[in-house]
Amino acid sequence: MKKLFFKISNDIVKYCFAFFCALYAICNILFTYWINNLSYYEKSINIGINIFNIVLLICFLFILYLLIKENFFNINEKYLLLGFLLLCLITGLIWIFINDPILKERDDAYNCFNAALSIYKGSLSSLKQGAYICNYPNNLGLVTYDLLHIYLFGEYNCLYSIRIVNLSFVLLGYYSLYKIGTLVFKNNRIFNCVLIMLMFGSMQFVFYTFFIYGNCLSYALSLSSVWLLLEYFDKRKLLNLIISAICIALSISIKMNSLIILIAEIIYLILDFINNKKLLVVLFLVLSLSGIFVGTKGVQHYWENKAGVNYDELKLPTICWLAYGMNYDPRNPGHYTNQFEVFHVENGYKVEYTSLEAKTFINMCLEHFKKNPVAGITYYIKKFIVSWANPQYEAFDQYRELHNNDFVLNVISGRINVGLNYFWDTVANLASIGVLSFVVLNFKKINLKQMLPAVIVIGGFFFHFIWEVKAIYLYQYYMYLLVYAAYGIALLLNRTND
Repeated sequence: MKKLFFKISNDIVKYCFAFFCALYAICNILFTYWINNLSYYEKSINIGINIFNIVLLICFLFILYLLIKENFFNINEKYLLLGFLLLCLITGLIWIFINDPILKERDDAYNCFNAALSIYKGSLSSLKQGAYICNYPNNLGLVTYDLLHIYLFGEYNCLYSIRIVNLSFVLLGYYSLYKIGTLVFKNNRIFNCVLIMLMFGSMQFVFYTFFIYGNCLSYALSLSSVWLLLEYFDKRKLLNLIISAICIALSISIKMNSLIILIAEIIYLILDFINNKKLLVVLFLVLSLSGIFVGTKGVQHYWENKAGVNYDELKLPTICWLAYGMNYDPRNPGHYTNQFEVFHVENGYKVEYTSLEAKTFINMCLEHFKKNPVAGITYYIKKFIVSWANPQYEAFDQYRELHNNDFVLNVISGRINVGLNYFWDTVANLASIGVLSFVVLNFKKINLKQMLPAVIVIGGFFFHFIWEVKAIYLYQYYMYLLVYAAYGIALLLNRTND
Protein backbone atom coordinates (compact mmCIF):
# COMPACT_ATOMS: atom_id res chain seq x y z
CA MET A 1 0.00 0.00 0.00
CA LYS A 2 2.81 2.40 0.94
CA LYS A 3 4.62 1.63 -2.32
CA LEU A 4 1.46 2.36 -4.32
CA PHE A 5 0.92 5.62 -2.43
CA PHE A 6 4.42 6.85 -3.26
CA LYS A 7 4.05 5.77 -6.89
CA ILE A 8 0.80 7.73 -7.24
CA SER A 9 2.36 10.74 -5.50
CA ASN A 10 5.39 10.58 -7.79
CA ASP A 11 3.20 10.32 -10.90
CA ILE A 12 1.06 13.31 -9.86
CA VAL A 13 4.15 15.46 -9.36
CA LYS A 14 5.76 14.23 -12.60
CA TYR A 15 2.75 14.91 -14.80
CA CYS A 16 1.93 18.26 -13.18
CA PHE A 17 5.54 19.39 -13.56
CA ALA A 18 5.70 18.12 -17.15
CA PHE A 19 2.55 20.11 -17.95
CA PHE A 20 3.99 23.27 -16.40
CA CYS A 21 7.36 22.85 -18.17
CA ALA A 22 5.65 22.46 -21.55
CA LEU A 23 3.50 25.53 -20.91
CA TYR A 24 6.47 27.54 -19.64
CA ALA A 25 8.66 26.57 -22.62
CA ILE A 26 6.01 27.39 -25.23
CA CYS A 27 5.22 30.67 -23.49
CA ASN A 28 8.85 31.82 -23.30
CA ILE A 29 9.93 30.71 -26.77
CA LEU A 30 6.93 32.26 -28.55
CA PHE A 31 6.31 35.36 -26.41
CA THR A 32 8.18 38.11 -24.63
CA TYR A 33 6.61 40.76 -22.42
CA TRP A 34 8.32 44.10 -23.10
CA ILE A 35 8.18 46.97 -20.65
CA ASN A 36 9.24 50.60 -20.79
CA ASN A 37 10.20 51.11 -17.14
CA LEU A 38 9.70 54.87 -17.29
CA SER A 39 6.10 54.61 -18.36
CA TYR A 40 3.53 52.41 -16.67
CA TYR A 41 1.42 52.33 -19.80
CA GLU A 42 4.07 51.38 -22.36
CA LYS A 43 3.90 47.61 -22.13
CA SER A 44 3.43 45.10 -24.90
CA ILE A 45 3.58 41.41 -25.70
CA ASN A 46 6.01 40.57 -28.46
CA ILE A 47 4.55 37.57 -30.31
CA GLY A 48 6.69 35.32 -32.44
CA ILE A 49 10.16 33.83 -32.34
CA ASN A 50 12.77 36.58 -32.35
CA ILE A 51 15.61 35.76 -34.76
CA PHE A 52 18.16 37.61 -32.62
CA ASN A 53 17.17 35.51 -29.61
CA ILE A 54 17.52 32.32 -31.67
CA VAL A 55 21.03 33.34 -32.76
CA LEU A 56 21.97 34.12 -29.15
CA LEU A 57 20.51 30.80 -27.99
CA ILE A 58 22.48 28.83 -30.60
CA CYS A 59 25.63 30.69 -29.54
CA PHE A 60 24.97 29.84 -25.88
CA LEU A 61 24.46 26.16 -26.66
CA PHE A 62 27.53 26.06 -28.89
CA ILE A 63 29.67 27.64 -26.17
CA LEU A 64 28.40 25.06 -23.66
CA TYR A 65 29.19 22.28 -26.15
CA LEU A 66 32.74 23.60 -26.64
CA LEU A 67 33.21 23.85 -22.90
CA ILE A 68 32.28 20.20 -22.38
CA LYS A 69 34.51 19.16 -25.30
CA GLU A 70 37.45 21.04 -23.77
CA ASN A 71 36.82 19.53 -20.32
CA PHE A 72 35.98 22.95 -18.87
CA PHE A 73 33.69 21.30 -16.38
CA ASN A 74 36.61 19.55 -14.73
CA ILE A 75 37.42 22.80 -12.97
CA ASN A 76 36.60 23.21 -9.31
CA GLU A 77 33.04 24.59 -9.45
CA LYS A 78 33.63 26.24 -6.05
CA TYR A 79 35.88 28.80 -7.77
CA LEU A 80 33.20 29.37 -10.41
CA LEU A 81 30.61 29.92 -7.66
CA LEU A 82 32.93 32.28 -5.79
CA GLY A 83 33.53 34.28 -8.98
CA PHE A 84 29.78 34.56 -9.53
CA LEU A 85 29.11 35.70 -5.95
CA LEU A 86 31.91 38.29 -6.19
CA LEU A 87 30.39 39.59 -9.43
CA CYS A 88 27.00 39.90 -7.71
CA LEU A 89 28.59 41.70 -4.76
CA ILE A 90 30.47 44.21 -6.93
CA THR A 91 27.49 44.79 -9.26
CA GLY A 92 25.14 45.22 -6.32
CA LEU A 93 27.38 47.70 -4.49
CA ILE A 94 27.90 49.75 -7.64
CA TRP A 95 24.17 49.76 -8.31
CA ILE A 96 23.36 50.86 -4.76
CA PHE A 97 25.83 53.76 -4.74
CA ILE A 98 25.31 55.14 -8.26
CA ASN A 99 21.55 55.47 -7.77
CA ASP A 100 19.79 58.34 -6.12
CA PRO A 101 19.15 56.91 -2.61
CA ILE A 102 16.09 59.05 -1.90
CA LEU A 103 12.82 57.18 -2.10
CA LYS A 104 10.23 58.60 -4.46
CA GLU A 105 6.49 57.95 -4.23
CA ARG A 106 6.29 54.26 -5.14
CA ASP A 107 3.63 51.94 -3.79
CA ASP A 108 4.21 49.60 -0.84
CA ALA A 109 7.91 50.24 -0.24
CA TYR A 110 7.38 53.98 -0.02
CA ASN A 111 4.35 53.65 2.28
CA CYS A 112 6.07 51.19 4.64
CA PHE A 113 9.20 53.30 4.91
CA ASN A 114 7.24 56.50 5.47
CA ALA A 115 5.18 54.78 8.16
CA ALA A 116 8.39 53.76 9.93
CA LEU A 117 9.81 57.28 9.52
CA SER A 118 6.64 58.79 10.98
CA ILE A 119 6.85 56.49 14.03
CA TYR A 120 10.53 57.39 14.45
CA LYS A 121 9.59 61.09 14.54
CA GLY A 122 7.05 60.43 17.29
CA SER A 123 3.80 60.23 15.35
CA LEU A 124 1.49 57.23 15.19
CA SER A 125 -0.72 58.75 12.48
CA SER A 126 0.63 56.23 9.93
CA LEU A 127 -0.92 53.44 12.03
CA LYS A 128 -4.36 54.99 12.53
CA GLN A 129 -7.56 54.46 10.57
CA GLY A 130 -7.23 56.00 7.13
CA ALA A 131 -3.54 55.19 6.77
CA TYR A 132 -1.99 52.66 4.38
CA ILE A 133 -1.32 50.13 7.16
CA CYS A 134 -5.03 49.83 7.98
CA ASN A 135 -5.57 48.19 4.61
CA TYR A 136 -2.35 46.17 4.66
CA PRO A 137 -1.37 45.24 8.25
CA ASN A 138 0.54 42.29 6.78
CA ASN A 139 3.31 44.84 6.14
CA LEU A 140 3.72 45.75 9.80
CA GLY A 141 6.70 43.39 10.05
CA LEU A 142 8.41 45.32 7.26
CA VAL A 143 7.55 48.65 8.93
CA THR A 144 9.19 47.34 12.11
CA TYR A 145 12.25 46.23 10.13
CA ASP A 146 12.57 49.66 8.46
CA LEU A 147 12.15 51.35 11.85
CA LEU A 148 15.01 49.31 13.30
CA HIS A 149 17.30 50.49 10.48
CA ILE A 150 16.24 54.11 11.03
CA TYR A 151 17.02 53.86 14.75
CA LEU A 152 20.41 52.25 14.11
CA PHE A 153 21.62 54.32 11.15
CA GLY A 154 19.48 57.45 10.90
CA GLU A 155 16.78 58.41 8.42
CA TYR A 156 19.21 58.99 5.53
CA ASN A 157 21.95 56.37 6.06
CA CYS A 158 19.34 53.68 6.61
CA LEU A 159 18.50 53.91 2.89
CA TYR A 160 21.97 52.47 2.28
CA SER A 161 21.98 50.01 5.20
CA ILE A 162 18.68 48.41 4.11
CA ARG A 163 19.99 47.98 0.57
CA ILE A 164 23.32 46.55 1.72
CA VAL A 165 21.46 44.03 3.88
CA ASN A 166 19.31 43.26 0.82
CA LEU A 167 22.47 42.57 -1.16
CA SER A 168 23.85 40.23 1.51
CA PHE A 169 20.59 38.27 1.36
CA VAL A 170 20.78 38.13 -2.44
CA LEU A 171 24.19 36.44 -2.07
CA LEU A 172 22.69 34.06 0.49
CA GLY A 173 19.83 33.30 -1.91
CA TYR A 174 22.13 32.41 -4.81
CA TYR A 175 24.35 30.29 -2.55
CA SER A 176 21.27 28.49 -1.21
CA LEU A 177 20.11 27.79 -4.76
CA TYR A 178 23.49 26.24 -5.56
CA LYS A 179 23.29 24.07 -2.43
CA ILE A 180 19.74 22.98 -3.34
CA GLY A 181 21.01 21.89 -6.75
CA THR A 182 23.90 19.87 -5.29
CA LEU A 183 21.54 18.11 -2.89
CA VAL A 184 18.88 17.33 -5.49
CA PHE A 185 21.35 16.05 -8.13
CA LYS A 186 24.41 14.76 -6.27
CA ASN A 187 27.94 14.26 -7.54
CA ASN A 188 27.34 15.80 -10.95
CA ARG A 189 30.10 18.25 -11.79
CA ILE A 190 28.68 19.24 -15.18
CA PHE A 191 25.29 19.97 -13.61
CA ASN A 192 26.89 22.08 -10.87
CA CYS A 193 28.78 24.18 -13.41
CA VAL A 194 25.77 24.61 -15.71
CA LEU A 195 23.64 25.70 -12.74
CA ILE A 196 26.19 28.36 -11.80
CA MET A 197 26.34 29.53 -15.43
CA LEU A 198 22.53 29.82 -15.52
CA MET A 199 22.78 31.85 -12.33
CA PHE A 200 25.29 34.12 -14.14
CA GLY A 201 22.57 34.62 -16.73
CA SER A 202 19.86 35.29 -14.14
CA MET A 203 21.13 38.26 -12.15
CA GLN A 204 17.79 40.09 -11.98
CA PHE A 205 17.86 39.33 -8.25
CA VAL A 206 20.85 41.68 -7.80
CA PHE A 207 18.81 44.63 -9.05
CA TYR A 208 16.11 43.97 -6.46
CA THR A 209 18.58 45.21 -3.82
CA PHE A 210 17.59 48.83 -4.35
CA PHE A 211 13.94 48.01 -3.71
CA ILE A 212 13.24 48.81 -0.03
CA TYR A 213 10.76 46.02 0.39
CA GLY A 214 10.80 42.43 1.63
CA ASN A 215 11.53 40.56 -1.62
CA CYS A 216 15.28 40.01 -1.15
CA LEU A 217 14.94 38.91 2.46
CA SER A 218 11.90 36.71 1.92
CA TYR A 219 13.20 34.95 -1.21
CA ALA A 220 16.63 34.31 0.29
CA LEU A 221 15.20 32.97 3.55
CA SER A 222 12.79 30.62 1.75
CA LEU A 223 15.65 29.33 -0.44
CA SER A 224 17.75 28.81 2.70
CA SER A 225 14.87 26.96 4.34
CA VAL A 226 14.56 24.55 1.40
CA TRP A 227 18.35 24.04 1.30
CA LEU A 228 18.51 23.22 5.02
CA LEU A 229 15.48 20.93 4.84
CA LEU A 230 17.09 18.97 2.00
CA GLU A 231 20.27 18.90 4.08
CA TYR A 232 18.24 17.47 6.95
CA PHE A 233 16.80 14.73 4.71
CA ASP A 234 20.36 13.92 3.62
CA LYS A 235 22.23 14.00 6.94
CA ARG A 236 19.44 13.87 9.56
CA LYS A 237 20.91 16.71 11.61
CA LEU A 238 18.32 18.22 13.94
CA LEU A 239 19.94 21.67 13.74
CA ASN A 240 19.25 21.83 10.00
CA LEU A 241 15.56 21.19 10.60
CA ILE A 242 15.35 23.83 13.34
CA ILE A 243 17.08 26.55 11.30
CA SER A 244 14.99 25.62 8.25
CA ALA A 245 11.79 26.14 10.28
CA ILE A 246 13.06 29.51 11.59
CA CYS A 247 14.01 30.66 8.07
CA ILE A 248 10.63 29.87 6.55
CA ALA A 249 8.83 31.50 9.51
CA LEU A 250 10.85 34.70 8.99
CA SER A 251 10.26 34.54 5.25
CA ILE A 252 6.48 34.32 5.69
CA SER A 253 6.52 37.07 8.33
CA ILE A 254 8.06 39.35 5.69
CA LYS A 255 6.00 38.18 2.69
CA MET A 256 3.02 35.86 3.03
CA ASN A 257 3.60 34.39 -0.47
CA SER A 258 6.20 32.08 1.08
CA LEU A 259 3.33 30.06 2.57
CA ILE A 260 3.50 28.06 -0.68
CA ILE A 261 7.05 26.99 0.17
CA LEU A 262 5.98 26.03 3.71
CA ILE A 263 3.11 23.88 2.38
CA ALA A 264 5.52 22.08 0.01
CA GLU A 265 7.97 21.50 2.89
CA ILE A 266 5.22 20.13 5.13
CA ILE A 267 4.08 17.77 2.35
CA TYR A 268 7.62 16.40 2.11
CA LEU A 269 7.96 16.07 5.87
CA ILE A 270 4.68 14.11 5.97
CA LEU A 271 5.99 11.86 3.18
CA ASP A 272 9.20 11.44 5.17
CA PHE A 273 7.16 10.47 8.24
CA ILE A 274 5.19 7.88 6.25
CA ASN A 275 8.40 6.44 4.86
CA ASN A 276 10.74 6.68 7.85
CA LYS A 277 8.41 7.23 10.83
CA LYS A 278 10.29 10.39 11.80
CA LEU A 279 8.05 12.45 14.08
CA LEU A 280 10.21 15.53 13.70
CA VAL A 281 7.60 16.88 11.31
CA VAL A 282 5.79 17.94 14.50
CA LEU A 283 8.83 19.91 15.67
CA PHE A 284 9.08 21.67 12.31
CA LEU A 285 5.39 22.55 12.40
CA VAL A 286 5.56 23.86 15.97
CA LEU A 287 8.65 26.00 15.30
CA SER A 288 7.54 27.38 11.93
CA LEU A 289 3.92 28.10 12.90
CA SER A 290 4.98 29.63 16.23
CA GLY A 291 7.50 31.82 14.41
CA ILE A 292 4.86 32.90 11.88
CA PHE A 293 2.40 33.72 14.66
CA VAL A 294 4.95 35.84 16.53
CA GLY A 295 6.21 37.50 13.32
CA THR A 296 2.72 38.39 12.08
CA LYS A 297 0.03 38.39 14.77
CA GLY A 298 2.50 39.21 17.55
CA VAL A 299 3.88 42.25 15.72
CA GLN A 300 0.36 43.28 14.69
CA HIS A 301 -0.90 43.04 18.28
CA TYR A 302 2.01 45.20 19.50
CA TRP A 303 1.25 48.03 17.07
CA GLU A 304 -2.51 47.71 17.63
CA ASN A 305 -1.95 48.42 21.32
CA LYS A 306 0.28 51.38 20.43
CA ALA A 307 -2.18 52.89 17.93
CA GLY A 308 -5.41 51.84 19.65
CA VAL A 309 -6.90 50.15 16.56
CA ASN A 310 -8.00 46.66 15.56
CA TYR A 311 -6.59 45.92 12.10
CA ASP A 312 -8.62 42.73 11.65
CA GLU A 313 -11.75 44.91 11.64
CA LEU A 314 -10.27 47.39 9.16
CA LYS A 315 -7.97 45.54 6.73
CA LEU A 316 -8.77 44.84 3.12
CA PRO A 317 -10.38 41.36 3.02
CA THR A 318 -8.36 38.50 1.52
CA ILE A 319 -10.96 37.79 -1.17
CA CYS A 320 -9.90 41.03 -2.88
CA TRP A 321 -6.68 39.36 -4.03
CA LEU A 322 -8.76 36.67 -5.73
CA ALA A 323 -10.64 39.47 -7.45
CA TYR A 324 -7.37 41.12 -8.49
CA GLY A 325 -6.44 37.76 -10.02
CA MET A 326 -9.39 38.22 -12.39
CA ASN A 327 -8.68 41.86 -13.22
CA TYR A 328 -9.21 42.22 -16.95
CA ASP A 329 -6.77 45.11 -17.52
CA PRO A 330 -5.40 44.52 -21.06
CA ARG A 331 -1.97 45.81 -20.00
CA ASN A 332 -1.78 43.94 -16.70
CA PRO A 333 -4.21 41.01 -16.49
CA GLY A 334 -4.37 39.63 -12.96
CA HIS A 335 -2.48 42.58 -11.48
CA TYR A 336 -3.39 44.81 -8.55
CA THR A 337 -5.80 47.70 -9.05
CA ASN A 338 -6.93 50.15 -6.41
CA GLN A 339 -10.66 49.68 -7.10
CA PHE A 340 -11.36 47.63 -3.95
CA GLU A 341 -9.08 49.74 -1.79
CA VAL A 342 -10.94 52.90 -2.88
CA PHE A 343 -14.30 51.19 -2.28
CA HIS A 344 -13.11 49.97 1.14
CA VAL A 345 -12.04 53.45 2.27
CA GLU A 346 -15.15 55.17 0.89
CA ASN A 347 -17.37 52.72 2.78
CA GLY A 348 -15.70 53.36 6.10
CA TYR A 349 -13.54 50.21 6.21
CA LYS A 350 -16.56 47.91 6.44
CA VAL A 351 -15.00 44.54 5.68
CA GLU A 352 -18.31 42.79 4.91
CA TYR A 353 -19.25 45.42 2.27
CA THR A 354 -15.86 45.18 0.57
CA SER A 355 -16.01 41.37 0.63
CA LEU A 356 -19.42 41.51 -1.03
CA GLU A 357 -18.10 43.90 -3.69
CA ALA A 358 -15.18 41.55 -4.45
CA LYS A 359 -17.51 38.52 -4.59
CA THR A 360 -19.81 40.39 -6.99
CA PHE A 361 -16.84 41.19 -9.23
CA ILE A 362 -15.63 37.57 -9.19
CA ASN A 363 -19.11 36.25 -10.01
CA MET A 364 -19.40 38.77 -12.84
CA CYS A 365 -16.08 37.59 -14.30
CA LEU A 366 -17.03 33.92 -13.95
CA GLU A 367 -20.35 34.57 -15.66
CA HIS A 368 -18.56 36.37 -18.49
CA PHE A 369 -16.09 33.49 -18.95
CA LYS A 370 -18.95 30.98 -18.81
CA LYS A 371 -20.74 32.76 -21.65
CA ASN A 372 -17.49 33.44 -23.53
CA PRO A 373 -15.10 30.52 -22.84
CA VAL A 374 -12.69 31.73 -25.54
CA ALA A 375 -12.39 35.05 -23.71
CA GLY A 376 -11.67 33.19 -20.46
CA ILE A 377 -8.99 31.01 -22.04
CA THR A 378 -7.45 34.05 -23.75
CA TYR A 379 -7.43 35.95 -20.47
CA TYR A 380 -5.59 33.26 -18.52
CA ILE A 381 -3.10 32.67 -21.33
CA LYS A 382 -2.32 36.38 -21.39
CA LYS A 383 -2.09 36.44 -17.59
CA PHE A 384 0.44 33.61 -17.78
CA ILE A 385 2.46 35.35 -20.51
CA VAL A 386 2.78 38.75 -18.81
CA SER A 387 3.90 36.98 -15.64
CA TRP A 388 6.16 34.13 -16.79
CA ALA A 389 7.42 35.56 -20.10
CA ASN A 390 8.72 38.77 -18.56
CA PRO A 391 12.51 38.27 -18.85
CA GLN A 392 13.29 41.16 -16.50
CA TYR A 393 10.94 39.88 -13.79
CA GLU A 394 10.33 43.55 -13.00
CA ALA A 395 13.92 44.07 -11.88
CA PHE A 396 13.69 47.74 -12.85
CA ASP A 397 9.99 48.41 -12.33
CA GLN A 398 10.60 50.01 -8.92
CA TYR A 399 12.85 52.69 -10.47
CA ARG A 400 10.05 54.31 -12.45
CA GLU A 401 9.77 57.49 -10.38
CA LEU A 402 13.49 57.89 -9.72
CA HIS A 403 15.46 60.62 -11.50
CA ASN A 404 18.93 59.29 -11.96
CA ASN A 405 22.05 59.92 -14.00
CA ASP A 406 22.24 59.07 -17.70
CA PHE A 407 23.91 55.70 -17.16
CA VAL A 408 21.24 54.49 -14.73
CA LEU A 409 18.47 55.71 -17.05
CA ASN A 410 20.17 53.78 -19.87
CA VAL A 411 20.15 50.62 -17.75
CA ILE A 412 16.51 50.88 -16.71
CA SER A 413 15.01 52.11 -19.98
CA GLY A 414 17.63 52.73 -22.67
CA ARG A 415 19.83 50.63 -24.94
CA ILE A 416 21.48 48.77 -22.07
CA ASN A 417 18.01 47.81 -20.85
CA VAL A 418 17.11 46.48 -24.32
CA GLY A 419 20.34 44.47 -24.34
CA LEU A 420 19.61 43.04 -20.89
CA ASN A 421 16.08 42.18 -22.00
CA TYR A 422 17.42 40.24 -25.01
CA PHE A 423 20.05 38.53 -22.85
CA TRP A 424 17.66 37.52 -20.07
CA ASP A 425 15.05 36.45 -22.61
CA THR A 426 17.62 34.17 -24.24
CA VAL A 427 18.57 32.69 -20.86
CA ALA A 428 14.85 32.09 -20.18
CA ASN A 429 14.64 30.32 -23.56
CA LEU A 430 17.70 28.27 -22.61
CA ALA A 431 16.00 27.40 -19.31
CA SER A 432 12.91 26.39 -21.31
CA ILE A 433 14.98 23.95 -23.37
CA GLY A 434 16.59 22.71 -20.17
CA VAL A 435 13.35 21.92 -18.32
CA LEU A 436 11.90 20.25 -21.42
CA SER A 437 15.08 18.16 -21.76
CA PHE A 438 14.83 17.22 -18.10
CA VAL A 439 11.26 16.02 -18.53
CA VAL A 440 11.74 14.26 -21.89
CA LEU A 441 15.12 12.63 -21.26
CA ASN A 442 14.58 11.82 -17.60
CA PHE A 443 10.83 11.25 -17.27
CA LYS A 444 10.98 7.58 -16.26
CA LYS A 445 13.78 8.25 -13.79
CA ILE A 446 12.15 11.20 -12.01
CA ASN A 447 12.33 10.50 -8.32
CA LEU A 448 9.98 12.05 -5.77
CA LYS A 449 12.99 12.77 -3.54
CA GLN A 450 14.36 15.10 -6.23
CA MET A 451 11.13 17.03 -6.72
CA LEU A 452 10.72 19.31 -3.70
CA PRO A 453 11.73 22.44 -5.73
CA ALA A 454 9.38 21.21 -8.51
CA VAL A 455 6.47 20.95 -6.04
CA ILE A 456 7.18 24.56 -5.00
CA VAL A 457 7.10 25.66 -8.67
CA ILE A 458 3.82 23.77 -9.25
CA GLY A 459 2.33 25.36 -6.13
CA GLY A 460 3.39 28.85 -7.28
CA PHE A 461 1.90 28.23 -10.72
CA PHE A 462 -1.53 27.10 -9.47
CA PHE A 463 -1.67 29.71 -6.71
CA HIS A 464 -0.97 32.66 -8.99
CA PHE A 465 -3.27 31.23 -11.65
CA ILE A 466 -6.16 32.30 -9.42
CA TRP A 467 -4.46 34.94 -7.26
CA GLU A 468 -3.10 38.40 -7.96
CA VAL A 469 0.12 38.06 -9.90
CA LYS A 470 3.21 40.08 -10.81
CA ALA A 471 6.41 38.88 -12.44
CA ILE A 472 8.42 39.94 -9.40
CA TYR A 473 6.40 37.48 -7.28
CA LEU A 474 7.35 34.65 -9.66
CA TYR A 475 11.11 35.22 -9.74
CA GLN A 476 11.64 32.94 -6.75
CA TYR A 477 9.91 30.09 -8.64
CA TYR A 478 12.06 30.81 -11.68
CA MET A 479 15.12 30.28 -9.47
CA TYR A 480 13.88 26.86 -8.35
CA LEU A 481 13.16 26.05 -12.00
CA LEU A 482 16.82 26.70 -12.88
CA VAL A 483 17.77 23.56 -10.93
CA TYR A 484 15.89 21.35 -13.40
CA ALA A 485 16.90 23.48 -16.38
CA ALA A 486 20.56 22.97 -15.48
CA TYR A 487 20.13 19.20 -15.14
CA GLY A 488 18.27 19.03 -18.46
CA ILE A 489 21.05 20.96 -20.21
CA ALA A 490 23.66 18.71 -18.57
CA LEU A 491 21.80 15.64 -19.88
CA LEU A 492 21.65 17.22 -23.34
CA LEU A 493 25.36 18.07 -23.31
CA ASN A 494 26.30 14.57 -22.19
CA ARG A 495 24.27 13.03 -25.02
CA THR A 496 25.77 15.44 -27.55
CA ASN A 497 29.27 14.65 -26.36
CA ASP A 498 28.61 10.92 -26.57
